Amino acid sequence: GPLAGLAFAAKDSYNVAGYATGLGNPSWARDHPPAKTTAPARKSPRCLQALLDAGANLAGKAAMSELAYDFSGQNYHYGTPPNTAAPCHMPGGSSSGCAALVASGEVAFALGGDTAGSVRVPASFCGVFSCRPSHGRVSLEGSVPLAPSFDTAGWFARDAELLSAVGKTLLAGSAPGPAVDSWNLVTATTPARVACLLAGACGESELCLFPHLLAAATYQCCWPLPLPLALQSKEVNEVLGPWVSGPTKPAVSAGIAQRLKAASLVSKQAAAAARQQADAITTRLDSLLGTSSVLLLPTTPFPAPPLGSDLEAQPDNVGRLMALTSIASLAGLPQVSMPLATLEDGLPVGVSIIGPRGSDEALLALAERLAAA
Repeated sequence: GPLAGLAFAAKDSYNVAGYATGLGNPSWARDHPPAKTTAPARKSPRCLQALLDAGANLAGKAAMSELAYDFSGQNYHYGTPPNTAAPCHMPGGSSSGCAALVASGEVAFALGGDTAGSVRVPASFCGVFSCRPSHGRVSLEGSVPLAPSFDTAGWFARDAELLSAVGKTLLAGSAPGPAVDSWNLVTATTPARVACLLAGACGESELCLFPHLLAAATYQCCWPLPLPLALQSKEVNEVLGPWVSGPTKPAVSAGIAQRLKAASLVSKQAAAAARQQADAITTRLDSLLGTSSVLLLPTTPFPAPPLGSDLEAQPDNVGRLMALTSIASLAGLPQVSMPLATLEDGLPVGVSIIGPRGSDEALLALAERLAAA
């Protein structure tokens, strides 16, 4: 097959026959029996099984942030995967082990999952390539959900060529968008959009990106949480809440418990109002991108923070991150993150391209050409 002989890792949110799916939490592994089948199932689009069918070898499951609900990649229960590109710094999460294994060269590529940035953030922090596909292009059957309206698969590689090759396997059989030449995805208006993105994401402490970029309605928080986080949190509570408050009394670290508590406080009314705003933003983004434009933006607003620090204790950090990552997450758009440079202190930073919905293959081809330039 096209991936013959290549070793890969899969995030521990994917089912592998005969093994428990741990989700970065020992109580979850205890409470859920080993999987009987390997993700996904027997229908297209395919996921982990498609990689095996293409000749790749599954080296093992990769560590991850607890319950996939953390940007730092640090794990209270199992320890933190080392960021070989930035020692003594966070690998980023929640697909931390995937990015770390690819960055270290222990595997050729890795299959992760992305909800609010769980593939893109660690790719930027660890200096590797990654892709979050259009929502629904790759089946998530056989994996543990977090927030289904935002969840996608995602994959990592050390070069753009392999990232594209993995994409061809995972995207095969699913409906692509209209065929476009990859160079036609770059338009003359891109620099202006970059300026808007930088101003909104890196210059202010709140998620003020959308009014700048999209001329949307006046931005307001829903409950104590900004728009994308409110929507995601409501779904997270629906997925994980019954288990967390259930009879098995699972052990959850303090930081995750606080986030889950906040998620449980988001009302149906607040989530519904946020969904209306999100739909308006999606419509505006679709109009901006059309069929042949891209957004070019930093993957993250800052490089990997030091290990041991609490990335999510400062609302400013989460807000700045989600100002960038929630664009593709809210609108269901494909995004490729590429290593841009290494800063003077040795920390890698990534740059991303976001394309129209369904333009995954063209976006991956554009990433190849940009990386080769």
